[in-house]
Amino acid sequence: ALGDHADVGEITTNQPGAPGLPARAVVPRQHFLDLNLLSTDIAVGSFTGELLHWGYISPDPWRNYLHTHSFFEVCYCFAGKGIFRILGNDHQVGTGDVFVARPGEPHEIIADDDDPLGIYFWSYTLVPMQEQRPESRGTDALLRAFVASIIKVREHRRSMQRVLELLTEEIAYRQPGYTETVKALVVTLILDTARAVVDLAALPDPLEPPARSTEEALVRTIIHYLRDNHGRPISLRDVAAQVHLSERHCNRVFHAATGQSIMRFLTTLRMDIAAQLLLEHEHSIKEVARECGYPDVHHFMTRFRQQTGLTPTSYRRTRGTVFLSPHPAPGG
Repeated sequence: ALGDHADVGEITTNQPGAPGLPARAVVPRQHFLDLNLLSTDIAVGSFTGELLHWGYISPDPWRNYLHTHSFFEVCYCFAGKGIFRILGNDHQVGTGDVFVARPGEPHEIIADDDDPLGIYFWSYTLVPMQEQRPESRGTDALLRAFVASIIKVREHRRSMQRVLELLTEEIAYRQPGYTETVKALVVTLILDTARAVVDLAALPDPLEPPARSTEEALVRTIIHYLRDNHGRPISLRDVAAQVHLSERHCNRVFHAATGQSIMRFLTTLRMDIAAQLLLEHEHSIKEVARECGYPDVHHFMTRFRQQTGLTPTSYRRTRGTVFLSPHPAPGG
């Protein structure tokens, strides 16, 4: 969605020298783009995902155009200023700002003509695991708040720039163990982003509170069951049997708590998992359908298009990006 512009910027480093790079001096920022050579899976708390793209745009006049993604895209401004337009609202952004586009949020970025924006950007998916780990409750609460947050821009998260520079150094020098260091820095970057755009004071106690009602406990049990069994055929009768309710009462309790029916929740869950699997090219569409509980691949394709607006093939080809308006013709 964002172009990878050429760059002449440099960062200071304390790394020892490596072939083709200066010793303990500077590293060109363009090496940040080399992170795209790595396949980086994410495991943060009870969430998994994948780093999809790393990018860097030097502080020259530029603009991208209105588009949306099925994944998270985060930008950090290291120089200049500009406008981050998202969901029809304009936000002024400048040096030290971090700004986030969440899945399905139309957005574009316009650099200032006189003091152009220079940014790092990266994109990733986040999917909750079927089983939550008790020791990750605090992290999970933070990431759930990040997913739901309405904050688009946060000022002066300057600690993030050092993490981005360390990532650039690691991929530039590629010393023994650099892939593990990159993974650790990626986790730091994701958590730092979440902390930046979440009201931390409003987070609940890291320990999951007990269910406040019988209905809440039932809904929690149903959701766990759906996550654990999404890959096989599930009927409302199966779900109701797990909580010893009639099908009608089971669905009514679930709808009152979540705002959607059990089968609608299951379809959305399956499509979210399918979207993640489609980005892993070793999975055929037929395999993805089967792993998400659809033995009939045509039925799966219909459901996926209804949910995302794209066929599975198109989703994989575009990596979930849909432009909402055409780019202007060159020269006008």
